[in-house]
Amino acid sequence: MTRDAWAEAITSGQGKRVALTNCGKAGTVSTVWTGLDLGFARPAPVIFETLIFGGPLDGYGDRYSTEAAALAGHRFHVLWLQTVAGLPGRPRRQRPGPRPAPVRRPALIHNGRR
Repeated sequence: MTRDAWAEAITSGQGKRVALTNCGKAGTVSTVWTGLDLGFARPAPVIFETLIFGGPLDGYGDRYSTEAAALAGHRFHVLWLQTVAGLPGRPRRQRPGPRPAPVRRPALIHNGRR
């Protein structure tokens, strides 16, 4: 992408926001296309960024090289925020299954005594 094409895309706002999820008081998760390589010497250009604004995880985020990875990261951050904030729709913890029956070991015989 040329510098002029990047400047046009940024100023027009086309394609800049990839995803936005408002989780109420828990915060907001935003994923955007920056168009700038934020990877600092990584092999693939890192041009997408996900950040959490507000709530208990304010400021947490991650960066990605592809739009598919950015969308997956966005979904992860939404679930993480919902789990930390205790919002409905979060993955529920599985109840442990029944405990196995205790193993009965034979009594040890020592010097002819039990």
